[in-house]
Amino acid sequence: MQKVWILVLRLILSSCLSLCTLPVPGWHVAANLGPRLPGKFCTKFNDDSVKHDTQRTCKNYIDVYVNSLDSPQTVLPFEYSRFDFCQSNKAALSTQNLGQVLSGHSLQLSPLQIVFLKNQKCKVLCRKVYKQGNRKSEQQLHFLKQAIKWGYQHNWVVDDLPVRFCFEIAGSSMRDYCTAGFPVGCYMNGTKSTCFSNPRFNQENVFYINNHLDIIIGYQKIFSEAAGTENVGNADIYHIAYAQVKPKSIGYQVEHNSSHDECSNVRSAAKSMSIPFGRLLDEISITYTYTVRFEEIQGQTFLSRWDRVSSAVNVEIFWFSLFNTLIEVAFMALLILVGFRRSRREFSRYKHGEKSENCSKQVVPGWLQLRGKVFRPPRRCKMLLASFIGNGVQILTTVVVTLSLAVFGLLVPANRGGLLSCIVFSYFASGLPSGFVAAKIYNSFYRVSRCQKGSNLALTGVTAFLCPGLIFAVIFILNLIHQYKGSALVIPFQYAAALVSMWIGVSVPLTWLGIFLGSGKKSHVHTEKLSETDGFPSSDIVRLSGNRCHLCGQIYRLLIGGTLPFGSLFIQLFFIMNSLWFHQIFTHYGFLSMTVVLYAILCGLTTIVLCFFQLRKENSSWRWQSFLGAGFTGVYIFLDSIRYFFLKSEITGIASSLLYFGYSLIIAFVMFLLSGTLGYLACFLFVSKMYGR
Repeated sequence: MQKVWILVLRLILSSCLSLCTLPVPGWHVAANLGPRLPGKFCTKFNDDSVKHDTQRTCKNYIDVYVNSLDSPQTVLPFEYSRFDFCQSNKAALSTQNLGQVLSGHSLQLSPLQIVFLKNQKCKVLCRKVYKQGNRKSEQQLHFLKQAIKWGYQHNWVVDDLPVRFCFEIAGSSMRDYCTAGFPVGCYMNGTKSTCFSNPRFNQENVFYINNHLDIIIGYQKIFSEAAGTENVGNADIYHIAYAQVKPKSIGYQVEHNSSHDECSNVRSAAKSMSIPFGRLLDEISITYTYTVRFEEIQGQTFLSRWDRVSSAVNVEIFWFSLFNTLIEVAFMALLILVGFRRSRREFSRYKHGEKSENCSKQVVPGWLQLRGKVFRPPRRCKMLLASFIGNGVQILTTVVVTLSLAVFGLLVPANRGGLLSCIVFSYFASGLPSGFVAAKIYNSFYRVSRCQKGSNLALTGVTAFLCPGLIFAVIFILNLIHQYKGSALVIPFQYAAALVSMWIGVSVPLTWLGIFLGSGKKSHVHTEKLSETDGFPSSDIVRLSGNRCHLCGQIYRLLIGGTLPFGSLFIQLFFIMNSLWFHQIFTHYGFLSMTVVLYAILCGLTTIVLCFFQLRKENSSWRWQSFLGAGFTGVYIFLDSIRYFFLKSEITGIASSLLYFGYSLIIAFVMFLLSGTLGYLACFLFVSKMYGR
């Protein structure tokens, strides 16, 4: 248990230090925030010791890292060492932050030896032999064929940049489409093929493995405005602009009694490197080779390095979505303004005319008689509503902190796991506002402060354990599936224990402290100062009321409440879905931030309009209705994930489908709490303004 708490303290301190981009030497948690500068490379040195001197400003060798392999057809990434590829003598990197562990990133050095600005025609990396009757060889080959069948792809990293793979798409106007990863191979059959258009891949029920790589590395000189080209001694300084790979499948025939360091010792066959379908009937030898070519580019800045590997998106679609959302916001704001002014004018007219002789002949709308009822607490589940709103505030704080850091460039894609680490730490540290708001909402339901009468622990338990406990329970079940499949997304026990310890040791005490501060002073209770009719004689009032179907009204308010907010998020959700399930890189945090702001405004305005119509129908039960109406956005998001699963995604298999819907359920539940909180707070402010003195 002591080791777990030490790991928790290291995680917390590392996250704080990472804000200043300070490393934590000797720890297994690395700093994960802040911009990363490109590495400096040079070709000439005054002495040979500079080549491996890590304290100098440049180096002449390029480290290539391999990451976990993933597939758009499954939600089960696997570590590179799980496959029978060429392995490096060095172990996996020990510096992993919490986000890398949770997202399944496992970087390790590849066996490639690349010297900067030294082209290599062809070099043999290793040779793998699979023999018939050898159980281990058959299992390794079967696992490799399954990876090819399910479309798994390599994820390599050079100088913090993903190695990209570019190919042509038939019928597309784009010349090349680039992704951050290249396929292990391809599989041909009559109904489904993972091969790109290549005349060499023409056999049915055959696995083709990409055993040769043409590596292209783009570089650029570093210029200084004051001193011109930067140099160290006699060495010019360069940085890498991009790394690209062209995978090929080549059938090699190895000559006997020869070394395998150079491709001159192997003869390339005219056919591709194919693996037959079914059991192994003969010995198969796979030779892995690679070539390296450097090319110089001009006119590229450091910030544009990621433009070559990020998802190719026309930004006009984002502007179009923002413009449509602005129109919706303006329309809803105008509708609220007109209705509010009319209601206030109507209220003022009847208020000042109550002592006149014609007062008894005036027709008073029924919504004016709700002033003494509109602030009454909900009939059921008061503590549950307060805890939901508190958890929504916690999620809102997490979103604001994360997007703020992302917009200011502290969560760049090069900091792998930084985004997820920031989300986790921000959520645990946001327990204070969560408890404070939950206590204020819960106390507003009563004439006296209930939390001072011993309800602190009960409200703390519901707020700090109910919603996070449900999320942790789903994650635990999903982790069991990953554990059963041997996926790289398995959360190790020590990290799972550290997360639970941070939840109980950080989030829960902060939530209790927020509840204590929120219940320390008597809340402003509207029901103490407002009567039921507020000066209107009930016998002299002609009420306008017709046939009312409250159940029908509740249903259509639920259906309409989340429609417009979901529409404002639809475009961004599509690209976020592609980033999650198609492993594309999402970097448009500026557009995402503007969309979230407009979504919050539209969510509040839509709830206010529905609340206004509800009050006009003399229905004062607006509290749960405002929360559920806006929270129905989460239901629409889950329904959209179902549509995406059947129409857009390529996910197959029972385990991957369960994982997909499990993660989608978590996202939908989080959006339910966030949207419901925004709707409730907006409606509360509107009702307070509408019926306040």
